[in-house]
Amino acid sequence: IIDDCSDRYGFIDYRSSFSFEKQMFHLIDNTFPRLISEKNTRVAFDIICAFFFEFGKLEIDDSNGCLGSLMHSIMEYFEKTISQMKAAEKNKAFIWIEDHLEDEKIVDYIRDDIFTAYINFFTDKNHLEHKISYFDKFLNEYYSSSNLNDFHYSFKLKSYAENRLTCMEKLNTPENEILNFCKKYEKLPELSNRIADLYISKKQYTEVEKIYLQIIADNR
Repeated sequence: IIDDCSDRYGFIDYRSSFSFEKQMFHLIDNTFPRLISEKNTRVAFDIICAFFFEFGKLEIDDSNGCLGSLMHSIMEYFEKTISQMKAAEKNKAFIWIEDHLEDEKIVDYIRDDIFTAYINFFTDKNHLEHKISYFDKFLNEYYSSSNLNDFHYSFKLKSYAENRLTCMEKLNTPENEILNFCKKYEKLPELSNRIADLYISKKQYTEVEKIYLQIIADNR
């Protein structure tokens, strides 16, 4: 399909991108439903992973948003594939996804989709606990004043801390442990606000005032 829609230099122009999108949707919709219905989840997973790499290599005028539309469809089949996997196979898929969250051979917007899969497709106790360990490694290494002022690191610190907190909540972690975690990373506004919310729920308004005064001081 890529060869058919590309010019001699390997570029898919705007007009050809419509044919590319149509043929790709035909391929996707005639491949994954069959594999999933046959419970051939390993092959479906491997093919989806191939899409992750190949789409990142494309030279294409994507002005019509065709890659976004195709990825939306692929991610829907990705979720169905993972949901049908048996435990051992699902663990392998989880490890593969985690190992490729930072893989620069995969284009950044697709890595965002993979991260979404990592967060949303694996919600049992073992995977939640594993994700907490994964997030902790990054937070422990990169949480610093200098990184909080760096857009790249501050965005990831915020994302990892918030998702770590979500994992704790899904595991019904005691409130005091959640509070301790938030205090450890309180320079992240999202977590300092969560500390304030916890104090408000306890009607400890003096502590709430201290939190917001500190936020104001940190942002002057």
